[in-house]
Amino acid sequence: MGWSSANRIFNPIARALQDAHVPDDSKRKILGDLIDGLQDGDWDTEDESLEGFLDDPAVVLAFADHGVHLSDRRCCRAALADDPRAQLLAMRSDEVDEAEMVRALDAFVGAPYRERAHLLALLAAMTSGAVLAPAPDVDEPGWQILFLTIGDQQCSWHIAPADIDLFAFVEHVPAIDPRAQWDGHTTAEKYERIAEHAAELAQHCGPECAEMHTESGRCEIARNR
Repeated sequence: MGWSSANRIFNPIARALQDAHVPDDSKRKILGDLIDGLQDGDWDTEDESLEGFLDDPAVVLAFADHGVHLSDRRCCRAALADDPRAQLLAMRSDEVDEAEMVRALDAFVGAPYRERAHLLALLAAMTSGAVLAPAPDVDEPGWQILFLTIGDQQCSWHIAPADIDLFAFVEHVPAIDPRAQWDGHTTAEKYERIAEHAAELAQHCGPECAEMHTESGRCEIARNR
């Protein structure tokens, strides 16, 4: 089969499925079967058709199911934008430059760090004396360190510039502020402190105190014991 005849078969069918608003799963299956049949006829210009449908993840995945990718893996980025891990795996190629790999890595690690930041912001809102100070140990500008006192012991976390917006309510202080001086605790020690305090709260400040929380969210039993 000539290269042009295969493209002229695939492209109109794919567009017809798009126009008919066929569900993605069905579209992927139908086009996958079509790709398989055309490949049996020695279709060797599949990438030209793929190039025209990069805005449709179902079409891109139908090609991927049959081993068809663009050389620079733009197809993988289009289809896997919501799945950074899968995107990284698909991008493993000598033809993918370092900048693209860095972008994908940033997306992969950024999501859990944002979730972590949300939880830390909640913890800061529930802890008196929280402060945020510039991070002297990070060369990249904008990084901060969140200092909390949990169970009368210091705990601290680095906060990325992209997550600072979640901590607008926390007092920002200079790095020389006495409340922003690291006491030398390790990561393991930090979470040991948190575990000890959580166990203490569970014992002395359990569900029975639910109606004694103040407007700030602090527990009167915990504050007065």
